[in-house]
Amino acid sequence: MNNDQHDPYNAITSLKLVGAGLLFIIGGLIARAIFSSLHGRVTTYGNINVIDDWSVYIILSTLAAIGGGIALIVGGYGVYSAYQKNKNAEQTEQSELEQILQKAESGDAEAQYLLGMRYYDGNLVEFDINAAYRCFMESAKQGHAKGQLYVGLMNEFGESVEKNDEDAFKWLSAAAKQKESNALYKIGLFYRDGRVVEKNVQEAFKYFELSANENNHFGLYHLGMAYLEGVGCEANREKGINLLAESSRRGNNDAKKKVDELLDGKSSL
Repeated sequence: MNNDQHDPYNAITSLKLVGAGLLFIIGGLIARAIFSSLHGRVTTYGNINVIDDWSVYIILSTLAAIGGGIALIVGGYGVYSAYQKNKNAEQTEQSELEQILQKAESGDAEAQYLLGMRYYDGNLVEFDINAAYRCFMESAKQGHAKGQLYVGLMNEFGESVEKNDEDAFKWLSAAAKQKESNALYKIGLFYRDGRVVEKNVQEAFKYFELSANENNHFGLYHLGMAYLEGVGCEANREKGINLLAESSRRGNNDAKKKVDELLDGKSSL
């Protein structure tokens, strides 16, 4: 779903404006009625008769009601615009889905991957992990890197299929050969942990570095940790912290926690 096409904050703001406008209209009209009833009334103070003048308050309450009316109009237009925008976005998304379905049926690898993601996320289609796997596999068999990545990940974690590290490594390796950054760091983990392949921290370091070169925040994190711990390379605290800091800037919470820990919470990240 393209979140740029939806703006719930504008809709909420407009609804608040409508509510405030209604309150000002009702409050202003009630106040005006009260002040009007008091205006011109004669009050006796001793031997002096005084005509009460509430004209200023009548004017202010009238202005409040008018202001409320303007707010109601502006807010109402905002709500209508948000509704139309959302409706148009949904129509666009539905049209995009129909195009993806048509292309996927004709054997387009990119469309098969995108359809797999729709099923995987339950985006405009019912969530179906098995359908997602089938789509990813169709895409992967045609050499689509992202399709290969997801087939590998689903084999690794046992989604739709039984957990199978061998098949996971096979498909992740295929994606890594195409420099898919997530697949690169995942292969690095296989070598680091000695899963499927013989443990080789130097090879793990190489894959972490390749992933980091693609600005993958996971790759940056694992490369930074390798430098900190001297695993597969000569230890380099400064370089490790810099890599972790870059990973943190790209949204990796584990990297942020590690940098804060290393710098005693003095990180400016």
